[in-house]
Amino acid sequence: SDMEKIARRCEALRPGHADLDELLEDVRRFAHLSKGFTAEIDLHRNGEWGQRLLSARGRLSAAISQEMSRFETELVRALPFHQFGQYGRGGPMRPDLGKAPDRSRLDRVEACLRFVRGVTPICESLGAQSHCRSIRQQIETYLASYEDRLLEELRVSQGTSRTNAGDFLEAAARLHETLGEDRQ
Repeated sequence: SDMEKIARRCEALRPGHADLDELLEDVRRFAHLSKGFTAEIDLHRNGEWGQRLLSARGRLSAAISQEMSRFETELVRALPFHQFGQYGRGGPMRPDLGKAPDRSRLDRVEACLRFVRGVTPICESLGAQSHCRSIRQQIETYLASYEDRLLEELRVSQGTSRTNAGDFLEAAARLHETLGEDRQ
């Protein structure tokens, strides 16, 4: 069936190397196809066909979870912090303004967030709702924390650091927009 083909294709992807826009289209198609079957699956869970569909759903859910588990790492790479002071590993963190934002990393994060935004409304039918919610929450928390600290740095930074801070702030606002949160 188409659902099994989609599940196999998604399962075969190497996390971090997938075209997330294509993957989202496959996931949406799977959700659309499975929508009519959910009540039927409950009735026919023990039948061969029901088992095949449940298996395909499980494989797709695992593939989505595996792909999404990398998203926070991608975000941290695009919007980096660095520790300062004499506190060891538990020291305070500041946005790293030594370099300008890396466009390719930001593009990758934007693709990740488009995927999160697109999959959120359908994640329940895929059996991935708790993982989707968890990843989205981690991303929102990181973005909020980064922006707060970035605003503090913007007040005191000068020269190149100030320019980079402004660029990172614009990037963070774009990421909020991509995720579907319009922040001012």
